[in-house]
Amino acid sequence: MTRLLASVLSALVVSLVFTMISQNNNIEADVLYYSFANEFLNGFTVMLCIYLFFATPVSFYIDKMTTNRNMILHVLLYFFVGAIFGAMFILINSASDVKAGIQLASLFGLGASVFSLFLNFIRRVRKNK
Repeated sequence: MTRLLASVLSALVVSLVFTMISQNNNIEADVLYYSFANEFLNGFTVMLCIYLFFATPVSFYIDKMTTNRNMILHVLLYFFVGAIFGAMFILINSASDVKAGIQLASLFGLGASVFSLFLNFIRRVRKNK
């Protein structure tokens, strides 16, 4: 239940931030853009699937590796695993744009770090009940 809630919250936050960044780049008046709600819902659906089917199973292994370790190490390990998944997407979509590939890998890493922070936050709230 904790991981499911962390997946939903992470998908909401990450897709909201990405949608806000995407909407800020819509500056030309003669060009039609997707609405905020359309981009947000599409992004949320994709991010939720990524969190549920990739991040949640991998988080079991990461938590086993870092059971008695520092929280900073925990978040960094999530970041690097997310960046590796982002790099795998670069290999699948072999575009020649190196800058976009680095941005994608870092965004996947940040998304995994957000998941880790929500997971730790929910665990601490449940402990303090």
